[in-house]
Amino acid sequence: MVYEILLQPESNKVRATVLNWPECTAEGETEEAALQRIREVIRERLATSKIVQVDVTPPTAPHPWQQYAGMWQDDPAFEEFLTELTTYRKQVEATT
Repeated sequence: MVYEILLQPESNKVRATVLNWPECTAEGETEEAALQRIREVIRERLATSKIVQVDVTPPTAPHPWQQYAGMWQDDPAFEEFLTELTTYRKQVEATT
């Protein structure tokens, strides 16, 4: 696996921190020494742990128009309204 490491010079040493694992750090006299030590820290941590992926489905809110679904089903004039609406749309499409 490839990890991104932040290297920070501090007085006479270099601190290496694994990005996204801020508590996983190591120090060395040089950048290479700090990188070697952080590799060891990562190996030690992975030897006693494991990385897994978890799929979490966020809660879904009902569609904002769901409350209106079927509200005209018992209206006797609704079919006539749909017919008029269809006729109007066809007229608009014919003129564009």
